[in-house]
Amino acid sequence: MPPEVKLPKAIRERLKITSVLGTFHGGQKDVFIAQTETERIAVKWVRGYATERDKREVEFYEKYKDARGIPKVLEVIQENHELIIVEEYLPGRNLADCAGEFIGQDKKIGKLLRDVCGIMDQFWDGDIVHRDLKPANIMIADDGSPTVIDFGIHRNPENTTITATGAQPGTAVFCAPEQLLPGKREISYRTDFF
Repeated sequence: MPPEVKLPKAIRERLKITSVLGTFHGGQKDVFIAQTETERIAVKWVRGYATERDKREVEFYEKYKDARGIPKVLEVIQENHELIIVEEYLPGRNLADCAGEFIGQDKKIGKLLRDVCGIMDQFWDGDIVHRDLKPANIMIADDGSPTVIDFGIHRNPENTTITATGAQPGTAVFCAPEQLLPGKREISYRTDFF
């Protein structure tokens, strides 16, 4: 079990956090679900030096702040070589945790697929590929509407690459075959369908 990590007092005061409701740990990032004086928020704290991936994800969310179906970034704080991303709180569960509720529900599955493709289509039209579209990166609200999260390894034709020329990033079990091969020429919107 990882050691308990707490948000620094200065950050809690700056964001007017009254309580921390939950904490999730992963790699060099801790996510806090917190209540402020006015709303519930998600606080992502990248400890140590923020990677190029972290910075590109923030740039993505800022560029597409008006896009539907992705988290809204409320504030970005960079202090002492650390990055803190404050996002809207997304109530619900990720699809990996509630996938069993879709078994045998053809209409429900069809609607979810249409909704996720509707979200992603606005990016695919610009040749942006998520590259890690998987159940854990799709949040399902109580009303069944999805939000696609974690654009940290997205491919954007406007940016230089952040990965080596060998195998591409992503979660191996959900990777399309072209992501497991060297080179990037075959990666397209179809990659996200796998």
